[in-house]
Amino acid sequence: MLDFEKPSAIQQRAIKPIISGRDVIAQAQSGTGKTATFSISVLQSIDTSIRETQALILSPTRELAVQIQNVVLALGDYMNVQCHACIGGTSIGEDIKKLEYGQHVVSGTPGRVFDMIRRRNLRTRNIKVSIGRHRPAACATTKSHLFMSWQMLVLDERYASEPACLATVFNLLELTFIAHGHFVVTSF
Repeated sequence: MLDFEKPSAIQQRAIKPIISGRDVIAQAQSGTGKTATFSISVLQSIDTSIRETQALILSPTRELAVQIQNVVLALGDYMNVQCHACIGGTSIGEDIKKLEYGQHVVSGTPGRVFDMIRRRNLRTRNIKVSIGRHRPAACATTKSHLFMSWQMLVLDERYASEPACLATVFNLLELTFIAHGHFVVTSF
């Protein structure tokens, strides 16, 4: 059971830009609600009447991918949202079966997710939102090669680069940088 009373600072600053379709890079300390921030935003962005993958969440570890799957399923319980953790160390056959059935959200590790895309079991044509729970430089590479037309959201509590570096990484002409206490939300 998820217990929310009021939005955290990062939720107050990041959910609206994400829902409005802006690319966002957000940094916050552990335990401040980053997972709920992008999960709520993803759930607001998908159409559950379309049984296709509409959001892809990449995580550096299997444990984090499963944790994210659990949060998405808990928050989306009354929406009948389908979310699958596509991670290494599990049955490829089960991944194929779940993906063929149709998943609105896929939370996974890069190796298994890219394998499922390569095998054409994870269809990307309806993906609207791509989220990376790792360093933005890695996401920039991923975005430029795979996710060019998708909204990009990157969350990482360890990221500590200058705003100018972010602009270089994403080849941006304009960057709005908002610093507030212990977290940073960057929208562009």
